[in-house]
Amino acid sequence: MDEGLPYAQFTDVTFIRGATLERFLHDEQESDKLPKGVEFFWVYDPTNYMLTNQCDACVKKHSFKNLDCSASSHSRSPATDPNRLYTFRDLEKSVNLFRMSYTDYASTRIRGCVVRGLRLSKV
Repeated sequence: MDEGLPYAQFTDVTFIRGATLERFLHDEQESDKLPKGVEFFWVYDPTNYMLTNQCDACVKKHSFKNLDCSASSHSRSPATDPNRLYTFRDLEKSVNLFRMSYTDYASTRIRGCVVRGLRLSKV
């Protein structure tokens, strides 16, 4: 992969990382090119506003209309452990984050990430 994912194509989220509130989007095509047990994700870094206000249910920009978002209810996000990936649509479900490494691209907020030891079928 020579280029990052364009901002406009980051339209969904698979996981949210605890504490950092980074958004992880699973890329099946890129994952298929990797060894078994290794998955590829695009990672969106939340804005300072999203972090400060604990936005945990919006893809790229906080929406006050999203009542599932902790920021909309002025509460702390339950996604607090930076060693866990929380299922985006159900923060009660999470998996351990074993080993990961980021791939830097020119994009300011979106970068690649390889995660080892993650079993997607369990989530």
